[in-house]
Amino acid sequence: MVRAVTPFLLALYALPAFSAMRIDQILNNYNPTTGPGLPNYAIAQGSITIVKGLELSDRSTGLQTTYPLPKTLEGVTVEITIGGTTETCILYYVLPQQVAFIVPSKTPVGTGTIKITNNGKVATAPVTIVKSGFGILTLNGAGTGRVAAFFGGTANFVLSDSAANADDLITLWGTGVGPFNGDETVLNTAAQDYTSIDTKVYVGGAPAQVIYRGASAYPGLNQVTFKVPSAGYTPGCYVSLLVVTNGVPSNMATIPVQAKGNRVCSDSPAQNLFTKEQLDAIQAKGGVTFGVLNVGRSTFTYPGVPSYVADSATGVYYTYDLSNFNLYSTSQTTSFGSCSVTVSPKVAAGVVLPTVKLTYLDAGPSLGLAGNGNTATLPKNLLSGIFYYPASGQLPANFLGNSGGDFTFTSAGGPGVTAHTAATQVPAGFLWTNEAAIAAAPVVRTNGVTVTWSNAPPNTFVQITGNSSNAGGSATFICFAPSGAGAFTVQPDVLMLLPASQPPGSPGMTVATYVNKLFAASPLDYGIASGYIAFARGVTFQ
Repeated sequence: MVRAVTPFLLALYALPAFSAMRIDQILNNYNPTTGPGLPNYAIAQGSITIVKGLELSDRSTGLQTTYPLPKTLEGVTVEITIGGTTETCILYYVLPQQVAFIVPSKTPVGTGTIKITNNGKVATAPVTIVKSGFGILTLNGAGTGRVAAFFGGTANFVLSDSAANADDLITLWGTGVGPFNGDETVLNTAAQDYTSIDTKVYVGGAPAQVIYRGASAYPGLNQVTFKVPSAGYTPGCYVSLLVVTNGVPSNMATIPVQAKGNRVCSDSPAQNLFTKEQLDAIQAKGGVTFGVLNVGRSTFTYPGVPSYVADSATGVYYTYDLSNFNLYSTSQTTSFGSCSVTVSPKVAAGVVLPTVKLTYLDAGPSLGLAGNGNTATLPKNLLSGIFYYPASGQLPANFLGNSGGDFTFTSAGGPGVTAHTAATQVPAGFLWTNEAAIAAAPVVRTNGVTVTWSNAPPNTFVQITGNSSNAGGSATFICFAPSGAGAFTVQPDVLMLLPASQPPGSPGMTVATYVNKLFAASPLDYGIASGYIAFARGVTFQ
């Protein structure tokens, strides 16, 4: 299974400049959005690892491609000491704010210290080494969204117009499957399947047969090859994908999968997900501009707080350049039957995590909203961008009524967006039918949880969201199901990415149905008006 292709290595992130050498984060190179204390955090023997910090090197180098790889680079060395044993790491590159290296496979498992020496200056931090913890390479390089996968035995990517089919062999790239047996400073010339590492692959929650999990030709870079399952999931352009090694989950990614005989992926029109043609247009343009309008009702039920109902309406207009759109669009997009998971680690003061950047557009001083014989004004608010919502924060009592209905937004236009109208529908009668039963006892993550509902509008969708946190940070899942299904099971492979709930967080779940309608205005590429009914409930995960 060893193949010689150019490795997709090492996403780079910049941190603000301060004055003292320090280590801020230690991360799997392909799973950089997690952190210590969260279920999918692991620094494994033999893995490509990055350290982020300050003054880690006096100079910047490119990716080292001459073998053997060095253990000292521009006066920088990285050492890991555990239980009295010290191993010197193998370097891929050094930057003032980031260093990439291979954790030697013979590094003992356990907790110890990592030390970076930069021409006599030293920074140390605690580190825990485990046997296995895989990070999946994704196309955006940030560990989210579409996986960088190949059809087995080829150099052909799995893409929207070349989707995977049942029984296809698919090869993933990443790092952290387990320790390598041999010289990790040079190219590998033989297959090395880590059969002792318990490896599971889930496609849309369905288990897949694992064919190979082990070394590639490149030091520290691993391959996982699996057979696409023939049942147990819903095909689509964004089917969830997860790898679990020795009980440690990877980052959650997505992969296009279609029924046999069809290589062009598609999704339900109810979701308004991007087609390949739309994505190609965004790529050619170098960015995308959105308008997003929402009106609906949410019912909140949390421990220690009386249940209450909030009727809300909001509007926002914004534009992304291509790089930020790629990060944004892949973080929460999944097909019907699949889920995404966003992990938010807790970081030390002064550490700035990479964020998606956007530019807000001004659509005028206010938006109007009319429906059910009522009218309201949504003035422009500038708290953290340009948003539109009622001055009180909520719509007047009984504005939406109890039977839903048609609602229309109007804008006279402004310097950023031309005048427009947008219509949508707030559904009536939707209920999360087993809400109280789910909240009555902690959700056991290894069992999954089934959500049921009634009276969702036809040809729309239901969104199931859950969140939990501990001292290490938090994680949130979002799942999508067709409205007519009436039920959806959030599988254990999703819930295992959530930490067990700990104070002081407020864990919970939300079940909502949406009616999406498109609208047009210049310079918007995509305008969506949504009507919704949502139920949010305090739920504990254990």
